[in-house]
Amino acid sequence: MIISLIISVAVISLISVFLALLMVVADATIGNYGIVKVDINDGTREL
Repeated sequence: MIISLIISVAVISLISVFLALLMVVADATIGNYGIVKVDINDGTREL
């Protein structure tokens, strides 16, 4: 009884850790746009 509870909690924790690492890798690779310039008022001001 206790062993199955510990195993199920461990499996759920490992799945959540794997998904968190996957999100970190995806954010670092997919979300890398480099230097971005934002034009305001038809290019009179840049951020």
